[in-house]
Amino acid sequence: MLTTTPESESKQRFSLYLQPETDSLDTLNSALSSLAHEFNTPEFVPHVTLIPERWATLSEIVAFAQEIAKLIRKPIPITLAEVDTGETYFKCVYFTVVETPELLLLAKRAREVFGVTFEEVPFRAHFSMLYDGSDSTTTTLTTEQKQKAAEQLRQAVQLPLTYETSGIAIHTSTPVVTEWQQVAFVPFGNED
Repeated sequence: MLTTTPESESKQRFSLYLQPETDSLDTLNSALSSLAHEFNTPEFVPHVTLIPERWATLSEIVAFAQEIAKLIRKPIPITLAEVDTGETYFKCVYFTVVETPELLLLAKRAREVFGVTFEEVPFRAHFSMLYDGSDSTTTTLTTEQKQKAAEQLRQAVQLPLTYETSGIAIHTSTPVVTEWQQVAFVPFGNED
C-alpha cells in the first residue's frame, strides 16, 4: 500500500531510503539519539540512502520509486558490518553495509530510472549514525570526537546487525537535516 502526505506539486528535492522496520530500529534510534545529543548534531531517521537528492514533484518521485520497488518481491536484509569514520558531513560516523545482490540491483535500477550513472551518483552502501554538525553546509567535529563517537557506537550496537526493509521510504531533502520529512513509502513488489 502506498501512503503519502499532502504536498504541493512543485518540484523539490527528495531522497530514497531503505529504513529498518524491526526491533533493530529501536536499538539504532537509541544509539543515534545518544550520539546526536552528546555531540550536538541533528537526529535523523536511520537509513541506507538508495539515491540522494533528486528534484521532482511528489507524484513524480512516487512513480519513480514504484518503478524501482517492483523489482523486489519480498523484504530484503540489510547487514551493518563495521563502524567507520569519514571526512564528509554525511559519512562522519557510520556502519559499513554488506552490498548484497538485491541491494546492488536496487541501486542500479534507481540510477537507471533517474537517468544517472554510478559515476555521477556513486553508491557506496553505508548507514550513517552521526552527521558532522548542525546542518550539511559545514563540518565541526574533530577526528578525536569522531573516534570517541565510533567507540561509543561499538559499545551500543552489537555487530553484525541485520534488519529487513520492505520498501522504499521517500524523504524531503534540504541542507537542514531537521527539516527532512518522510512523505511516502513504496513497498517492494508494488505494481501500481
